[in-house]
Amino acid sequence: MQEREAKKFDNNIIEFYQPADFYYRLSQKLMDESEFISALSSIRQAVDMEPDNGEYLLCLAEILTELAKYEESNRVIFEIIENGDDLAGDCFFCLGCNFMGLDDVEKARESFDKYLAMYPEGDYQEEVEDFLFYFNSKNIQSFIDSYNSSEDFRMADEGKKHLDATNYEQAVEVLEKIPEDDVDMAYARNNLALAHYCLKDTEAAIEVTKGVLSQNPNNVHANCNMAVFMNEQGKKEEAENYISAAMAQKSASEEDLYKTAITLCELKMHESAARLLKKLLEHNPYEEKTLFYLAAALHNTGRLKEAMNLLYDIKKLDYPGVIAEYYIIMINREFKNPGKFMEMEYVYQVPAEEAKKKIRSPTDCIKLPDKEFMSMWKSDRQFMNTILWGLEYGDDNIKRALVGMVAGFADKRAEKLLRDFLLKREQPDNVKNDVFVLLKRMGAQEPYIAYVDGEVVEVKVGAYDKNQKNIGENYIELYNILRDVAREHYSENVMRSAVDVLGNCLESGEPDAFDEPAPELAAAILYIALARRGEAERLSALCGLTGADIDAALVILGKLEGNHRQD
Repeated sequence: MQEREAKKFDNNIIEFYQPADFYYRLSQKLMDESEFISALSSIRQAVDMEPDNGEYLLCLAEILTELAKYEESNRVIFEIIENGDDLAGDCFFCLGCNFMGLDDVEKARESFDKYLAMYPEGDYQEEVEDFLFYFNSKNIQSFIDSYNSSEDFRMADEGKKHLDATNYEQAVEVLEKIPEDDVDMAYARNNLALAHYCLKDTEAAIEVTKGVLSQNPNNVHANCNMAVFMNEQGKKEEAENYISAAMAQKSASEEDLYKTAITLCELKMHESAARLLKKLLEHNPYEEKTLFYLAAALHNTGRLKEAMNLLYDIKKLDYPGVIAEYYIIMINREFKNPGKFMEMEYVYQVPAEEAKKKIRSPTDCIKLPDKEFMSMWKSDRQFMNTILWGLEYGDDNIKRALVGMVAGFADKRAEKLLRDFLLKREQPDNVKNDVFVLLKRMGAQEPYIAYVDGEVVEVKVGAYDKNQKNIGENYIELYNILRDVAREHYSENVMRSAVDVLGNCLESGEPDAFDEPAPELAAAILYIALARRGEAERLSALCGLTGADIDAALVILGKLEGNHRQD
């Protein structure tokens, strides 16, 4: 065991260094006491100190499972398996439990089968055999097969995926095909109403919802939707009548309770929302968004200390806790200056202006010399936290730029971060396609385990077109061209101006900006950057420096110049 080292600070406080094993043992003690959030914080400290320790990683996965963070637990388990640790039995059992939590019966069965094949008399043999017996029974299998073969269920799932991905027009197109008279498809009609509403067609949304309520006046989701639609139209009394009807349903499921609570938040009925959210947390006490909504409701009713305590828990649960940290700082300001009180929005994200600042931060760091930039990657926690936040909550353009930036560091840490990204089910598949190629380019061992179209798959890049340009690669090539040309032919300030233009592209979310060929895009960006500085340069000269085609560069410049040229 490592010896403890004492560190003395100017204020004469002595801090003792604790080895990773201390935090591992502490996490196990906290688990025994059912203090899972504190246990999570402790085991993460151990893993940070010894990231390749399979025993620590498995402990982390087990705690995440206890917290119902099944996908995150799976990401840790896949890392253990890829590392070749001698913990495969425990890993496959844990995977099976996680897939059960995710309602993925087929993957759960597959994981448990692998466990029994490896350990026919293992510690978890009886539990696994009971599970397999239950799910291999004819009645259960018949139900699963009938669900999977139903065209209406398939379209309902497809429409919901489009809705979640903000592809509202596609959602409407798919969900409208489901028969209106099928009472089992009421949830699909409710999603259709939401898709119409998101397309600003509130009248169509209301008509669809009236149809659902005519079949079942007690449908909780339909009443909640109608409350939102009425509130949008300024009909407060009608909105309250509909939300009251939803709240009156005594046999409401957990999903119904959640929908009602979120609707109360949207209607700014803070006190009622807080009561219902507390009830929800009795079922799932560690769900970050529910905790955040409760923190917001408590804050908005003046209970700042209670809100702060919840935000500290969220910070531990949702690593690296950037969103919670922002609101903790905000509430601390309110404690010191009560007149600065601002209502918290029920959106699990930092405000738009703060988001813009955070998005610019990694881009601005590209301006630094290579050595300093690499140093930030290795040792600056704030820099890393901002990257993690951007990958989780940025738009697709931001994510593509960031995965390209991360791949440029080309070390073990970068590889782990990119592999983790692939195993996040809600992350967009188009960005994951970039990550596959970037990992291949880095020399990372195949196959790459990923969620693609909602399914866990093993991917080999050989199956893809290696000549196909992808945004992640293009971003790296673009940055390298800008850096080389600016440093060789212009002042350092020109590179900074070029990066500013690049940052504007990211912020504005310009469609397909990074699909353009890197030499031509670099020439256009340099042209705008030099014009901003009053150092006009002919585009043809810049094309000569970047190796770009002048005609193609002119087309790209026409797309960018209107938004990025300063008068």
